Amino acid sequence: MIFQVNAPRVVHETLDGETIIIDTENGFYYTAHGHASAIWRALSEGHSPELIRSAYQREGKQLPQPVLDDFVRQLGDANLIIPAGQLLSQSTWKAPADGADQLKTLEFECHEDMQGLIELDPIHEIDASQGWPFQTDETS
Repeated sequence: MIFQVNAPRVVHETLDGETIIIDTENGFYYTAHGHASAIWRALSEGHSPELIRSAYQREGKQLPQPVLDDFVRQLGDANLIIPAGQLLSQSTWKAPADGADQLKTLEFECHEDMQGLIELDPIHEIDASQGWPFQTDETS
């Protein structure tokens, strides 16, 4: 199965091997580190989990099916990715060469501490006396 980012609801950026994924609908943000970041990037580019797993095998690394399946399930359960209607990428993908020979987990965390700030509506919540944007009782 091929997936795609659940855009425009979900936005993401990768910097220095860490991916930040923001769900603009519920205000949660997620961080993916190391191999989880690389796999997120591959999924977001339209590569299938099967292609990703075989890329790890070509590099001589073990990416157990349950580890990859659990990661993809977490992304789907959080509505960060959705099934793609068509093949998005026909190119090959190369697994990162760094790290352990066997991946037992993928570092992926959910953060709720910025939820109120992310949910602010800077276009409509304007008040010259309170600054811009400001939190109403509904968003706090």
